[in-house]
Amino acid sequence: MSVGNMFDRSKIHSVTLSILCALVVGLLVPLGVGMVISFNTERAHLKDVLFHYQDTALESLAQGVEDDLLSFSPDGALDLANVFLKDERVVSITVYSSVFEMFLVQITKQTSVQRYMSHSRRKTIIKNGEDLGYVEIAVDYGWIEPVMDVSRKRTMALFITMFVGVMALIIPFLYFRILKPLKRLSGQAEQLSNGDLEFSCEWKGRNELSILGRTLEDMRVKLNANFNHILKMAVTDELTGIANRRAFFQEAQKLLELCKRHSHSYSLAILDIDWFKKINDNHGHSVGDEVLREFAQLIAGRVRKTDVFARYGGEEFVLCMPETSLPAALGLLEKLRREIAEHEFSHGEKLTFSVGLAEMSDVSSLAFVLEQADLALYDAKHKGRNRIVTA
Repeated sequence: MSVGNMFDRSKIHSVTLSILCALVVGLLVPLGVGMVISFNTERAHLKDVLFHYQDTALESLAQGVEDDLLSFSPDGALDLANVFLKDERVVSITVYSSVFEMFLVQITKQTSVQRYMSHSRRKTIIKNGEDLGYVEIAVDYGWIEPVMDVSRKRTMALFITMFVGVMALIIPFLYFRILKPLKRLSGQAEQLSNGDLEFSCEWKGRNELSILGRTLEDMRVKLNANFNHILKMAVTDELTGIANRRAFFQEAQKLLELCKRHSHSYSLAILDIDWFKKINDNHGHSVGDEVLREFAQLIAGRVRKTDVFARYGGEEFVLCMPETSLPAALGLLEKLRREIAEHEFSHGEKLTFSVGLAEMSDVSSLAFVLEQADLALYDAKHKGRNRIVTA
């Protein structure tokens, strides 16, 4: 799997969606549970308040009608009952006299139009061991619902405000700390996957995404260094350090096509060190290798930067000279030949080289120019070496 596939944009989108879903669920579930707990707590509290009021009202009514039961005074009991009945929570009040075996008060708010969820409690009145009767108060259990509706709306508004506020704080944080770095990582990985090893990306911070970004950047730097090293090895002669045969053919072909397109001169020479086998036989191959390195560096330091100088094989070298006519190339090579002939190499001896020189025509191919230069080199060797022969 390539690095880019690790950070596919569709996966980035799925990660974003997963994070947002987790965030929403992580907030909504606790908030929802909190609301349910809050509603149940509020309902239980209202129920306690209602029943506490019912017990208090029942006790007060019992004390208030005690004398009315003894004296059989329905009007006094009725007046007191009407006072309690004004409270919206009270549905009905009953006062019964056991002494006279009849009701002193029996009133209710309930009509055929409005039905209440009544919850009744009764208290027996006993004085000096005598049962005087009882009082009964019924309260509306449904009174809790309107109060709960108000509380529910208030609580939901509070929780929605909290949710929106938290999301307003978290989403920008999530974008700048996670989603934006993920998008940047995706672009960085895509560049690596496409082979763009020159694209650099600087990461700051100590979080995991920054560490991953720096890891990818380190990977890019190392890959780029390895790639350049391999590329250099692929086009560099290991012994002499100059261009090898592969590099020569790549560059020389490009220069040939360019010169043909613009009708410019193009000369090519093959150089061969004279009697090189004697150096290996007399001094050994290690000295021969050193002579090849020294010869290559001497020539490479004297040709133009626009020329292509490469090791062609063994003790043969090739020099491609674009924008150079045959007479100009001949003059350059003659100068090189004299300088090399006067140079004392590290093994304490001087050497010479032979050259086959050819010039491109309008219909020439690189292979043809090389063949002509090679024939000219063969001729130079047969004519006594240490000379330049043109094709």
